[in-house]
Amino acid sequence: MSRFQVPPESWSEVNRLLDEALDLPPEARGHWLSELSAEHGPLKPLLRRLLDRAAKVAANGFLEDLPLLEQVAAGDTVGPWRMVRPLGEGGMASVWLAERADGLLGRPAALKLPHEAPRRFGLAERIHRERKILATLNHPNIASLLDAGVTPSGQTYLALEYVEGEHIDEYCRTRHLDIRSRLALFLQVTGAVAHAHARLVVHRDLKPSNILVTAEGQVRLLDFGIAKILDDGESRETEITRNAGRALTLDYASPEQITGTPVTVASDVYSLGVVLYELLAGARPHRRRHGTRGGLEEAILTVDPDPPSALAAGKTLVRALRGDLDTIILKSLKKRPEDRYPSVDALAEDIQRYLDHHPVRAQRDSASYRLSKFVRRNRVSMTAASVILFLLVAGAALVTWQAREAFAQQKRAETAKRFLISILIDSHSYWAGKPLTALDLLKRSQTRIQGLPNMDPETRVEMMNLLGASLLSLEDTQGAEAALARVASDMRQIRASHPQVLRARMLRAWVHIFRGRTAEARAELGPLLHDMKEAPQTLPEDLAAAVRATSEVALDAGNAEEAEASAGEALRIAVTRLGANHNQAVLAQVMLSRAQVAGGKITVGLETARQARRRGLDAYGGQPDHPNVLKARIALGEAMAAAGDPKGGITEIESVVRSATELFGPQSRTAGQALRSLSRLELEAGHIQSALQAIVRAESILRDHFDPQSSGAAALGRLQGNILMEAHRLPR
Repeated sequence: MSRFQVPPESWSEVNRLLDEALDLPPEARGHWLSELSAEHGPLKPLLRRLLDRAAKVAANGFLEDLPLLEQVAAGDTVGPWRMVRPLGEGGMASVWLAERADGLLGRPAALKLPHEAPRRFGLAERIHRERKILATLNHPNIASLLDAGVTPSGQTYLALEYVEGEHIDEYCRTRHLDIRSRLALFLQVTGAVAHAHARLVVHRDLKPSNILVTAEGQVRLLDFGIAKILDDGESRETEITRNAGRALTLDYASPEQITGTPVTVASDVYSLGVVLYELLAGARPHRRRHGTRGGLEEAILTVDPDPPSALAAGKTLVRALRGDLDTIILKSLKKRPEDRYPSVDALAEDIQRYLDHHPVRAQRDSASYRLSKFVRRNRVSMTAASVILFLLVAGAALVTWQAREAFAQQKRAETAKRFLISILIDSHSYWAGKPLTALDLLKRSQTRIQGLPNMDPETRVEMMNLLGASLLSLEDTQGAEAALARVASDMRQIRASHPQVLRARMLRAWVHIFRGRTAEARAELGPLLHDMKEAPQTLPEDLAAAVRATSEVALDAGNAEEAEASAGEALRIAVTRLGANHNQAVLAQVMLSRAQVAGGKITVGLETARQARRRGLDAYGGQPDHPNVLKARIALGEAMAAAGDPKGGITEIESVVRSATELFGPQSRTAGQALRSLSRLELEAGHIQSALQAIVRAESILRDHFDPQSSGAAALGRLQGNILMEAHRLPR
């Protein structure tokens, strides 16, 4: 009987007996085996082979043959690499922080050195295989291969990208990330694993310690040391594995890894399920029975795990996990590979559907389930760029409130219905002539919202916030300011930490900035950020926007260092809590580029601007004319000019001016901002007449957006004055 022919129902007893035997001295194990009762007779051949294997490993001195870590010391060189300090030590290899001794690479590396003594176990071959695998992978969330080779003494080495970061579970725990932020990080992991699978590579050792997160919230997947290339969709045991043993981390291993059956991508799906279980519930799905390895193997093979919600701490977390997330994770942890998600992409798709409030594929379908998802994904959000979105979201939000608060919310729903009908009737009356624009409808909505009977302060503030955000997105800063001013008395009737009160204050700060009143914005933002960080219900998109606003104010005051720090913080909040392609992440990276260039970090700022443009294109379906992409392109043009390419920078911003004018009209604030930047670049390039033309157009637009006595208007006037002075110096 071979190890792989043991019936599943016998594994429990095999593990128990093997644990018992290995606890005995080697000389006593033969007697123990001979004394086993007759009922264990069929298992004796297998147990004898396993014990013989253990004895051979001990006799060969495997552990004693491993070189001590001190055999490589700081300052030693391995090939072209100089050792700096040890990073870790494992059974197969040690890992060192290293730098190129020849100076050809300006960044450090993680140098992986296999233990040379146990060559008969194929560890150098494992490193060689890892090198071949990494050479096929090129993904931003996979630590890249920098170098590989063999020294004259026969020492194999592998130089990998050095990642300064935390294990993903520690990163989530120390920052107290909420569920959505943890899922956003996890989706970066699934993207990396899916990339490997697309190249027929199965990782086989996915666990938190192999997933690092940088300070910027970017995931890096490490250690493909036991990865396998798939053949016909399966990874079979190789000579290296047979000689060196089956390397795995048991807590995260799939059932097929334990039994030795062929491994497919479904094995990585299982391990990802364990990681996700631990990230969300704070515990692993299987625990060691009797405190032994055999007990854990038994649990993985035979025991169905509890739902994550059953092990989560706190009622809020339990409620959040119960339902879709329980279902997604448990499907990933099915015993049979064919019962799991067919691919990592399928797992990621269900997580994204959960985040978007769509029905997940793993969940049993029903009309009520789909209806609940429809209601969830149409709740009030801060993205109302048109009146239709405004009406739909406001109506859906009120329906959701009605479901939650029963009779008390029914009155709100009736009020909202009357409001929506009145708005639609009002717009219908104009259809015979000139139709009302979205901006016209939003403006007309202000007085109607104020006049609605029986509307409680919370509802009015939320609807006015939505209206104000919509007006800001349509560049009507005066209308947005008026909308927010109308609910000042309502805000005083709600607790100061209410998320809608904090949102209204954040929007008010941005109105100040758009109106050029940076001093007023600064006065608003100090207390606001303090209150936001103290209030647990602060919406992450609002916190990111408020921190970004402090960067804008600092840059206006000439403090580039403070502006860069605030923009970096806003970017970290957006990426870790909202996702890498959230609009707040795009805008924060734009702000970061502007601050870096202003602070003299030209090369870094140029790369940041390019990343912001790429992030924007990824976020908005490749649309180069999306308003946020246009802002990234303005920053890119400014950075290009600062980096010594004024012609390229001017060309980029001229393109933005054309796009903004065509899309949003000749008085577009975005066009005005681009023209202001264009005039400055033309001035610096010595193109005085072009600079004069641009500043005249910019002033004609921005004077309608800036308050006449604001610092923004003053800065615009100074730029115009400088250009006029240069124009007067030109020969007549």
